[in-house]
Amino acid sequence: MKILIVAVNAGGGHTAAMYSLLLSLQRFAPDVSVEYFISPHRLLEHMHRLVSTKGAALYNAFYTATAHSTALRQAYFGAAYPSIRSFRSELEPLLGEYDAVISTHFMQTYALLKAKHSRGLPTKIIAYVPDFDHSCIHVPRYAGLCVDAVIAQGPLLLSRLAQVYDFMPERMQRGGFLPRAPFTDVRALSTAQARQRVAAWDLPLVSHLRTDAFTVVVTGGSYWTMGLYGVLKRLASYPTVGGTAVFTRPANQILLVCGRNTRAYHAYSHLRHTTGLNVVPLPFLQAEQLAAVFRSADATVLGSVAPATLYELLAAQAGPLLVHRINPGPERDNLAFLLQHHLAHYLPNPQELLEVLLTLSASPQVLAHWQQAFWQAAERERLAAHERARQNAELIVRVAAQQGARPSQWLSAECVTPSGHVRHNVS
Repeated sequence: MKILIVAVNAGGGHTAAMYSLLLSLQRFAPDVSVEYFISPHRLLEHMHRLVSTKGAALYNAFYTATAHSTALRQAYFGAAYPSIRSFRSELEPLLGEYDAVISTHFMQTYALLKAKHSRGLPTKIIAYVPDFDHSCIHVPRYAGLCVDAVIAQGPLLLSRLAQVYDFMPERMQRGGFLPRAPFTDVRALSTAQARQRVAAWDLPLVSHLRTDAFTVVVTGGSYWTMGLYGVLKRLASYPTVGGTAVFTRPANQILLVCGRNTRAYHAYSHLRHTTGLNVVPLPFLQAEQLAAVFRSADATVLGSVAPATLYELLAAQAGPLLVHRINPGPERDNLAFLLQHHLAHYLPNPQELLEVLLTLSASPQVLAHWQQAFWQAAERERLAAHERARQNAELIVRVAAQQGARPSQWLSAECVTPSGHVRHNVS
């Protein structure tokens, strides 16, 4: 059995979802041959940034409308024809080589359906929806052809599919998530050990990190970190203790994940040098490095909300999540999930965010209380996502093999007990 997972750079969540599916199949269906393909297409990423920053209200209105209007969804696909044509030219030559193809972006899903219809291939198409929103745009149809199965983070979307498309329950499943190994491995480190590891890197400014300082990690998508610039700049000037701003003192520090956003990296470097704010901007990091940064956090400030980042933070046992801003579109539902499961605090008011950071930095007792509450909720969701990932692998294999609900020869003997611990069945 051969399975292909496809993704596109339209935000890091789509590729992270691809890696999660890859890990799930490798762990729970090790006899299946799994490959992945990341499209070099970059236009979607640029379009997403443009509409999120220049037309947020319009994007929200349009996104909400497409959730309920088939005509609008078709119009959208028509307007996106150049991108879909590009995806189809990449994927159509590959389609016949696999029993199933899993797509993590709806435009690639649409292109796959067009290719499958054109060539009359039996390859199964599975749509994976990496966000918690409920728009049916994620599960397109073409010429009466629909996907063979849907894996979606949001249960509301699955309910809508059952109503709108008459999807059978055995063809749908809540999405799980398996983070890459580095994010789980750092759980063995204390926060001080993680900071010590970061401080040893050959990168500018990291040698200034203190292992015993209250540490804020700012992350949530490298492009969106500039959305916090005004808030963090205010930390450089107040409140003062003995004439010194709290976050210019060595006892408090900020690690800021800039990724490939060179504008943000230079802006925060300049802020450090001109104001004395104890901020350390970080360039693009490998997974092992990013995991250590996440583990370093006493508190984590998010500049956007994506499930992939969430589950990597949960795996790394990062500090409590403070969401300051979200992007238009699906992130409203992502935030709602976090709040419903007590996984984050939403602090869109800059003054309120600053006061929370100052309180946590000043009171070890309050910080410990916030951390314990967050870690308990985080562990529940982490284990639940692990179990759903196992179920996802089972569904994928069953659909690819055109089997019913009975166990498949392709599935691993590894299973998960109700407590979430891995058990190996030994004959």
